[in-house]
Amino acid sequence: TMARRITDIMDTLFESVLQELQSLVEWALKTDPLQGIGILYAIQRQLSNLEDTNQDFLTRTLNTLQQRIVGMWNKFIDEQIRAIEDTKVKIKKRKGVIGFIRVFPNFSAAVENQLPSSSEEQPSVSEVRSMVDKAYERINKAMFESLRVIAKESPGVSGTQGSTQLVPNLATMGIVDSEDKEALNYHILLIENMNHYVEEVDEQGDVVLEEGKRRATEEEEEHLGRYVDAVVRRPLGKVMVSFAEFA
Repeated sequence: TMARRITDIMDTLFESVLQELQSLVEWALKTDPLQGIGILYAIQRQLSNLEDTNQDFLTRTLNTLQQRIVGMWNKFIDEQIRAIEDTKVKIKKRKGVIGFIRVFPNFSAAVENQLPSSSEEQPSVSEVRSMVDKAYERINKAMFESLRVIAKESPGVSGTQGSTQLVPNLATMGIVDSEDKEALNYHILLIENMNHYVEEVDEQGDVVLEEGKRRATEEEEEHLGRYVDAVVRRPLGKVMVSFAEFA
């Protein structure tokens, strides 16, 4: 009963505290939405310090503030996903490093610089780290899928899995014609963008970023192999066919 009375008195005396804190957070995030991660981590640390205390008013205030920031962060990530997916339709210059691939290393670095590394604090004990990793997973998925759509300008570009021919048809190799520049550009675009991801993203021990770099490395190596194969077949295609027939 006494605890409830104290909480009620605190609510009356400090009625404007929550509103002022929310205004402060909104002001900070309006300038840079990524700062929400650092604020959330600071709140999480403070809440963990209050677990064994009777500071009900402060705990409730910080929990309310935390929930609001989490909602704003999720909305921000949704907006980034939509922007990435919209790029598939809006982009006109389909060469070089695509904008979202160029920006992502700076994005992840800005987030990671506000948190302890995953080796110091595991996602299982950090709600903020877990939330960040889920955001990375969604963004990586959207970026890689959108990049393939952007690169695939020719409907004849497809995979080679399952081919058992000694000298496979180029149409089944992912290269419609060894002279087809559009098919070569498909591979070049993926090679350039995946290489940028691998070289520029600093995973800082985060398992999701490490997985993203692993996938990007595999994609880069796969399309580099296909590109080399296509280029080699230009001057040597007839020789390779003749050799295969002879063999």
